[in-house]
Amino acid sequence: MPTHISGFIDDVRYQAEWREQKAVEYPEDDRNQRSADALQALAEWIGGQPDDAPILGQLDAALGRLYASENAAEFGVTDRLGRYDFCSGPHETPDEFLRELIKDIEDHLQDLVTTEEEVDAVVEEYVGKAARDPRGRA
Repeated sequence: MPTHISGFIDDVRYQAEWREQKAVEYPEDDRNQRSADALQALAEWIGGQPDDAPILGQLDAALGRLYASENAAEFGVTDRLGRYDFCSGPHETPDEFLRELIKDIEDHLQDLVTTEEEVDAVVEEYVGKAARDPRGRA
């Protein structure tokens, strides 16, 4: 199984358990049980895929890049799992959810690169001005 996938499945199962607890706590709100059931099905679906399934390779690569980032916590994989099939609307298939998650991770990482490049440009401009006038009168 690809490197990050077993941990991701553990996260999915943890979120399913959390939703199960919320379903007991709030029995009048059927969204929690629906989400818990969908999360269990998602974990089973992922676990049932062959190790060389393209979607798992893509997810593993995206998670690897995310986890290698200094800003990994800003993305919120756990939050997205916690909302899986919770709100009303069209039911996402596991494949659709994972493809959207991969896209969102990649977009987030691209935004970080853009932000870092913008910061580097501002620092470079400031350093350049300071080098031209060391007394700070740029």
